[in-house]
Amino acid sequence: MILDTTTRKLQILLGATVNANQLPVTVDYVDFTSTTTTPALQLSTTNNATAVDILSAPASSTQRKVNLITIANKDTDFVSVTIRLNDNTTLYNYVASMALAPNSTLQFTDTRGWSIIDSNGNILIAPTAVTDIQVFTTNGTWTRPTGATYTLVDCFGGGGSGGGGTGAAAGVVRPGGGGGGGGLHTQMQFLTAEITPTVGVTVAASKTGGTGGTSAVGVVGTAGNTSRFGNFLVAYGGGGGGAFATVGGGGGGGAGGNASGTSATNQTGTAGGLCATLSSGGGATPASVEDYKGAGGSTGSASPNAGGSSYLAGGGGGGGSTGSSTNAGAVGGSSYFSASGGGGGGGINAATPGTSQLGGAGGSTGGAATTAGGGAASASINTGTASANGAAGTSLAAGGGGAGGAANNAGTGSAGGNGGTPGGGGGGGGGGTLTGGAGGAGGAGKVVVTSW
Repeated sequence: MILDTTTRKLQILLGATVNANQLPVTVDYVDFTSTTTTPALQLSTTNNATAVDILSAPASSTQRKVNLITIANKDTDFVSVTIRLNDNTTLYNYVASMALAPNSTLQFTDTRGWSIIDSNGNILIAPTAVTDIQVFTTNGTWTRPTGATYTLVDCFGGGGSGGGGTGAAAGVVRPGGGGGGGGLHTQMQFLTAEITPTVGVTVAASKTGGTGGTSAVGVVGTAGNTSRFGNFLVAYGGGGGGAFATVGGGGGGGAGGNASGTSATNQTGTAGGLCATLSSGGGATPASVEDYKGAGGSTGSASPNAGGSSYLAGGGGGGGSTGSSTNAGAVGGSSYFSASGGGGGGGINAATPGTSQLGGAGGSTGGAATTAGGGAASASINTGTASANGAAGTSLAAGGGGAGGAANNAGTGSAGGNGGTPGGGGGGGGGGTLTGGAGGAGGAGKVVVTSW
């Protein structure tokens, strides 16, 4: 639930005058601007049948995302509760005349929707209020359920796949490939009656990582595809990781609000996707954490930067390492709400047999995702064992980025880890002696449609 204009606010009103006690209301929310993320809490109390603002309209250029709403019935009798969106005096009911028993709580969470908790702590609505949940992991058709009032749609774009590591004989640099960018997670709630009876659903398929080069540079990764719920909602895919002969491959950009992340074609990290009128996320050195924009991928180098992180959009892929220093491949960018980027592959310097480096960790998703990395870990160097896959998202969470492959100075480089489903970017392949490791696959997308 998001308030995105200065004219929209949430209100509560009761069906009649209470017997003894008004109802306390709490709203936990987060404000997002182009530069800040500010959590806050708004407290209020009902006033019988008079509408009370429980969440004020956001300031200009601010999106106000609701995490939690609680309305506790402290009265001595049943109370009729209505929660509504007031959009510049145009009213839309979220909950209409809900009968709330004494000592029970009406609750909304951004992951479960509306439910009632009784005086014994039992969740009463969760098993019965949700009329229908349809989960799509491949293309299909959604059919509107009978009797539902509201429909919540979550779309996840596909993750970009990692670039392959370079393979060459000992005595020359054997760089790692760049990690793929994370796919976008979008969410919107509709009045069920306003959606057509059937809707075509398109789900982004997993993208195979770039192959490792044999006495050659690796193959670049591929951008993730877009997932769609008809013409109602879309989620774009992350960019593919790059590959280069003498420097680590650049990381792919994370998907943004209205554009896919850009794929890297060489050592240069690429920009994240746009969001509305904002510019794209930075490419070469994405040091800042983006809010709405897809995060930029890291440029591959001897000391590659981490992939950029984003609160709402996809994380950028980490750049590959050359192995000419003590630096591993760069870690993938993280995301609070969308999927994270894959780590860059480790490289080998120009010595014989050469010093191998680890791949970068994949980006993480969720509450700790304002900092890059923290996800799937690299395999050990000089083993040829594939690095870890990104964590799969549970419920309505997005997938983590795959780890970058480790370098191998005595054989084939480690493959990058696959991006976690949905939407995680694949890790870049590690550099190898004669043959580089393959990039990890980008995580497939997903569409979840919940009606109640």
